[in-house]
Amino acid sequence: MKLQEIFDQLRQGELSQLSIGGQAQGVINDKNQSAVVNAVTLGLSNLYTRFNLREGSLKLILVPGVYSYHLKSAFALNNSSSTEPVKYIEGEFEDDLSKVEAVFTEEGHQIDLNMRGKYSCTTPSTHVLKVPVTVVEQDINLPTVLKTNALDVVYRAMHPPIETDQYGDIDPEMAEIALPYPYLEALLYFVASRIHHPVGMTGDFQMGASYSAKYEQACQRLENSNLQVDKSKGNTKFETNGWV
Repeated sequence: MKLQEIFDQLRQGELSQLSIGGQAQGVINDKNQSAVVNAVTLGLSNLYTRFNLREGSLKLILVPGVYSYHLKSAFALNNSSSTEPVKYIEGEFEDDLSKVEAVFTEEGHQIDLNMRGKYSCTTPSTHVLKVPVTVVEQDINLPTVLKTNALDVVYRAMHPPIETDQYGDIDPEMAEIALPYPYLEALLYFVASRIHHPVGMTGDFQMGASYSAKYEQACQRLENSNLQVDKSKGNTKFETNGWV
C-alpha cells in the first residue's frame, strides 16, 4: 500500500476530529506531515518487532577464537568504512535485524537456539549470537551434521525506511508501505494513540489511552489469527499467506 492510503484512512477516521499543528481538523499536509510520518514509522517498527512480517538472512563466517558474534553492519565484510578488526558477516548487512529466529549450518541443518543442549546457540542480547565453542572450533567429537564453516542466520527484519525523493522529502503518493492489510487497523490505532496523547484529557476521557487499548486489542486478534510469516530459511516475503 502507499503512504497516502494510510493518510486517507487517518484523515477520514481516527484523526478526523483532531487539529494537528494548527491545521484544520483531519488535515494532513506539508506543514504537519512529518509528525504523522514519525508516528507511522514508530508504528511500523512496533508491529514488525511484535510480529514476524518480514524475514531476512545473513551468512556468518565462523572465526576460530570468536564465540560471540555481533549482528551489526560494522562487522560486515563489505563495510569498508568500519574499523572493526575482525569481520564475519558475508557481504553487506542493512542493520534491519529485530530478532534472531533460526540458525542453520551451510548444509541446511537447523541448530538449536536458546535451548539447554550443549550445541545450542544463544542470543544473550538482540544483536548478539553466541555460538558454542565446539561448533566454532569444529571439535573432533562434534556431530557430523554440525560440522560447518559458516552459519545461515534467519532473522525477523524491520520495515525498510520510508522512501524519500532526491531532495529527501516524502511523497505519500509514491512511498510504499510494506504492510499486509490485516495489520492496517492496528497501525491506524497506534498512530492515533501517538498523535492524540499530547492533546491530554477531554473531560474524564483520554483519547490517546483509548486508542492504545484499541491497538493492544487489535494486536491480540492478529496474534490469535496467526497471520505471520512462517519461520523458514531465507523466506523474505509474505508468500505463505498470499500477500505478494
